[in-house]
Amino acid sequence: MSVYTQEQVNYLVEGKLDWETTMRMLSMPKDDDRFRMYLNALQSKVPWDDKIILPISLHLYVAQNKAGLAEIGDKTQLLSLVLAARYRKPIPIVLGAFVATLVNHSCSGALGVWLASVLSPTILTWAVVASFTVMAG
Repeated sequence: MSVYTQEQVNYLVEGKLDWETTMRMLSMPKDDDRFRMYLNALQSKVPWDDKIILPISLHLYVAQNKAGLAEIGDKTQLLSLVLAARYRKPIPIVLGAFVATLVNHSCSGALGVWLASVLSPTILTWAVVASFTVMAG
């Protein structure tokens, strides 16, 4: 159980927590409950319902999206089906798809972290808006 309240964590996120409490909070060992409260504070500030699971920077989050999770495998499943039907070796195909997915997501994550470190939150926000607009057609 955390020694800090949700209200104090909300004030920390909003930049309204007094300096003494902020320094004490930052110097204490972290606990799971405080991270949950931090995520709750961030979630209350965003206009969407998708659950924030990891903050990357000031305005960049990894969020859990039900529709996105459902669509991750669509193309991979179709490709695996075609390859398995053609070559009749499902185990190497499944392992290959798994390794490719890990490499793809690792590279994407690393690129995202690097971009967040070199670009301002405003530029990142507009880049995401532009990429979604382009993808929407």
